[in-house]
Amino acid sequence: MIQYLRHNIRIYPDRDQSNSLMQAIGMARLSYNFAVDKWRSTPSGTSKPSPLNIDRIFNQTKREIYPWLNDSKSVCFGKITQYSIKTNFKAALDNCYKRKLGAPTFKRKSQSDTASCDNQAFYIVGKKLKFAGVSTLIRTAEELRFSESKLISCTVGRNGKRWYASINVETKVNENQSHSKPDTFVGVDLGLKTAIQLSDDTQLLLPASALAKKAKRLVRYQRSFARKLLSSRGEKTRSNRCKKIQEKIQHLHNDIANIRHDFWHKSTTLISRDFETICVENLNIRGMQNLKTLRSKLQSTAIGKFLPMMRWKCVKNGSKLVIADRYFPSSKTCNNCGTINRNLKLGVSSWICECGSTNDRDLNAAKNLEDLARSSTRISTNVELPMVCGEVKTLERNIESRYEEVSVKVKTGKKLPVLT
Repeated sequence: MIQYLRHNIRIYPDRDQSNSLMQAIGMARLSYNFAVDKWRSTPSGTSKPSPLNIDRIFNQTKREIYPWLNDSKSVCFGKITQYSIKTNFKAALDNCYKRKLGAPTFKRKSQSDTASCDNQAFYIVGKKLKFAGVSTLIRTAEELRFSESKLISCTVGRNGKRWYASINVETKVNENQSHSKPDTFVGVDLGLKTAIQLSDDTQLLLPASALAKKAKRLVRYQRSFARKLLSSRGEKTRSNRCKKIQEKIQHLHNDIANIRHDFWHKSTTLISRDFETICVENLNIRGMQNLKTLRSKLQSTAIGKFLPMMRWKCVKNGSKLVIADRYFPSSKTCNNCGTINRNLKLGVSSWICECGSTNDRDLNAAKNLEDLARSSTRISTNVELPMVCGEVKTLERNIESRYEEVSVKVKTGKKLPVLT
């Protein structure tokens, strides 16, 4: 089985290399905006040009409009513009027509600081990154983890003064992998107080102390930025000290995001390597964000990262992922007798059932999800079927026994996951 992975590596370009990378980013943004302008300026009633035709038009006119493309880096720039139009702009059109996310918009300088190219325009050897047409080598923080895999593309971007390279590779998945706890089932309940609650009474908590220190420092920097932003006359200014504080705020936001990202990566890796069958809930994160009481907590925990990571890590580690129905009452159902507590409110952390058992909200939900994972292959037809790795397929139906056979089908998808 083939899987697409992405390795983010920090790079350390010098001043000349940084200027070259900034030119490449500007070229990617310029070519993308050129494609958007050609697509939008087409008169109504006529067919819109395809990304292939737009790329052909851009190559015919770029040397007249942009004569600086005739330098030694034109090979790399050509691959970057081709990838920006044929891949990125084509993905924007697919989102417009298939997913109905709106027409492609222009990229701004402050929001699009990335440039991508295919495997014909770069290669990586050890701790060095080389682009076609560029004589110098860019130093990287570490070697590529998938050195024996096939290179697909490379995306270079920056966050403040920090530069990163995202290497996309195509690798094979070892389907005959062994788990530390073979033939085991586990239910995973996500929450705000307890980030991850497993059905075996294991809790995985976010590093609250590290996040609190960063948040406290962020408040101090933001107040300093607000004071430096206003002059003595009350007018907004952009002094050098103001820009320095702004860079510190940007790096601090990046550090906070990295702490959360690291936690979800380590947690999903631990669960997928230990257990063979995992059952999780399909939470409506966007709907939960509409509640004022949960909005800030959801942003601080970022539980929406869990399910996408768990999907591809189960494929990588050979685990089975069962996704319960969104309306499955995991928290309201008593794991002891099966009674559903319809009056259970959101702020109640524990409740007593009619049978006399005291149920912890998170642990009870995790145990119910574990029971659902155990019955995922043979369950009654009057119960909503769970999704197994995104898809449930019925092979045969026996009306007398009222049971169904559900096949487990793994879907890798086309999205490139992130591996740290």
